[in-house]
Amino acid sequence: MNTKKNLFIFFFLTTSFMFSQQKDTFFFLTETGYQNPNNKTNIHFGIGIEYFISKKSSFSLRAKYLKTSINTEGGSTSNTGFSLNPYYKIIYQGDIVSLPLNYKWESHFILPNLNFFFNTGVAFNFQIKEKFILTENLTPNLNNNTYVNFNLGIGFSYKLNRKLHLLLSAETFFAGGAKTKESRGIIFSKRFKPDSSIYNLGIRYQLGKRKL
Repeated sequence: MNTKKNLFIFFFLTTSFMFSQQKDTFFFLTETGYQNPNNKTNIHFGIGIEYFISKKSSFSLRAKYLKTSINTEGGSTSNTGFSLNPYYKIIYQGDIVSLPLNYKWESHFILPNLNFFFNTGVAFNFQIKEKFILTENLTPNLNNNTYVNFNLGIGFSYKLNRKLHLLLSAETFFAGGAKTKESRGIIFSKRFKPDSSIYNLGIRYQLGKRKL
C-alpha cells in the first residue's frame, strides 16, 4: 500500500511541476494505434503532455487504454508423475489504463523536419477487466489489479509546421503485475506477467512559441 501511495504522490508532483513551467516548453499529445494481443487485432488510444528540458530531451506523462496478454506454456511431463518443472500453460487477456512517465531523447535524422527518438520509463497501471482464458497447473492471481511495469519505445517525429508534429513509434510494456501465484522454471523461476506491444500514430501540438 505504501508503494502505491508513494507512486500517486510521485505522479501528482511530477504533473504539478510540468504544468508550473513556461508554456513554450509544453506539447499536448494525442495518439492511437494498433496492437495484437493473443493474435487479436485491437485499437488503443491515449492523451498526454510533454515537457522539454532541452532541445533534445523531454519528459512525458500519458494516459493510455491498452490490452495486455500472456500466452505461454512450458515445463515437462514424466511417466512417473514427477517433474522438477511440471507442464504449465496460461492464456490471459486484460484491459488496463496505463500512465507511462517517460524520459525521451530526440535528435535530427536525415531529412530537415525529421527526428528520431528513444523513450524509456515506468508505467503505473490500473486493471479494468481481465480474463483467464486457459490455465493449466497454475493458480490465477486475482488481487494484482494495480501494478508498475517498465516501458521502452523508439520512433520518429516529423514537423508538419511550427506547432504541429506527426509521431510514429513502437512501444513495449513489460515486467510487472504477475498474474500467477506460482513460479515456474528450474534455473530462472518466475511468475507470469502480462505485456503489451503497441504501434502508435500521434499528434504533438506545441502550446507556446518555442521553436525546436
